[in-house]
Amino acid sequence: MTLVEGTVKFGGGSLMMWGCMTWQGVGYAAKIDGRMYGDLYLQVLKDELHDSLRT
Repeated sequence: MTLVEGTVKFGGGSLMMWGCMTWQGVGYAAKIDGRMYGDLYLQVLKDELHDSLRT
C-alpha cells in the first residue's frame, strides 16, 4: 500500500498588489489586504493613482 501525501507549493499563500504604469514609467504599488471591493478600489485609485500621476 502506498501513502500519498499532498503538498502545497510556495506555502499556499497569496498576495494581491495594485500598480500602474504610464508612458513616463512605473507608478506606485500598493499591497491589498483581503478582497478588493468597489469602495477599496476607489480608495486605492484616490491614494495611489493620484500620487503616481503627480510624480
